[in-house]
Amino acid sequence: MAGSKKGRKKPTGKEVAVVVVSVIMVVSILLPSFSQIFASQPTTSSAPTSFDGAASKYRPEVDSAKEAVDRDGGDKAAQLKLAQAYYQWGIYAESYAGNDDEQSEARELLDQAQQAFGAYLNLEGSLDSDEAKNAAVDRALCEYYAGDTAACIESLKSVVDETNYAPAWANLGMMYQNQGSTQDAMDAYQHGIDADPDGTTGVKSYCEQMLSSLKGSAASESGGAEALSQKLDTTQSSS
Repeated sequence: MAGSKKGRKKPTGKEVAVVVVSVIMVVSILLPSFSQIFASQPTTSSAPTSFDGAASKYRPEVDSAKEAVDRDGGDKAAQLKLAQAYYQWGIYAESYAGNDDEQSEARELLDQAQQAFGAYLNLEGSLDSDEAKNAAVDRALCEYYAGDTAACIESLKSVVDETNYAPAWANLGMMYQNQGSTQDAMDAYQHGIDADPDGTTGVKSYCEQMLSSLKGSAASESGGAEALSQKLDTTQSSS
């Protein structure tokens, strides 16, 4: 199922490693999601550095979680572990995929992750807990990593409509920014700030930085256009 990334820049292995150990999120990388960053972060040494390395790291986790789910289909913890293992494997595999077969395998892993997150959320029954909210965010991001930013945005919009969850707003802002929808991104970042007033998740600080940067860029572009317009007016008046 190889295809286009629908406008999304593919992260390099170096970018992946940087983001894994940093709270600073870079638009168009988005690895991992805010829900993971503010929960726990793997160390640089534990991060896969190749397509095969991702398989070596995450296949045992997937197999172990599958066995637990097979033993007890109602085991929410096992179902969530399965989803997270597929998700991590899928996004690393997608990042390092070097040919059509590897890209197809990565998308299949992301599809498995999406289904596993859905199964977990069905068992959970609501988005009342942070774990459930995080799972809903990560399920949406599976669509982004599979190359469908528009679908991811719609899924994240559903999450924020139901939960007003700050990390979901932050991820939505990044998606909009990645698409070049500056005003929508600014609005999402502002919602992220409002949803994390005490900065307890760390989202507020990030959203404030991104919002400030976008406002600065917009002001700079506006100033440049105004200056050019004034220069043209002056030139035309004197001619």
